[in-house]
Amino acid sequence: MRQQNVVSAAQVQDKQGELLDQQQRLTELERVAANARRDTFAINAELEDLHVQAQRDREVITRTISTIEQDIAENEVNRRLVILAPQDGIVSGNCKLRCLANDHFYVSHKVRLPALVQI
Repeated sequence: MRQQNVVSAAQVQDKQGELLDQQQRLTELERVAANARRDTFAINAELEDLHVQAQRDREVITRTISTIEQDIAENEVNRRLVILAPQDGIVSGNCKLRCLANDHFYVSHKVRLPALVQI
């Protein structure tokens, strides 16, 4: 075009300047896009690591809960309630036990406490 004098030298320089500007913007956008892809990859990898760690944590918590529940069950089997009689008397109910004020007897936590009856 320049050879045919259709376009002035100033217009050619302006267009070449615009082309360089656009090439620089394109290069910058490609760099930004590459950084975004890299960051996305890193974030996805971190997210996957967090999922794995969360699963491990859930498994540890589940095992801990099971252990605690087992300990509670074992403790319940061995649990006894010591009751001191305030005075001599007979324990009423299905069976009659003689209690002295300073003696004690054992009752399971699942059994209703019988009433003390004055002798």
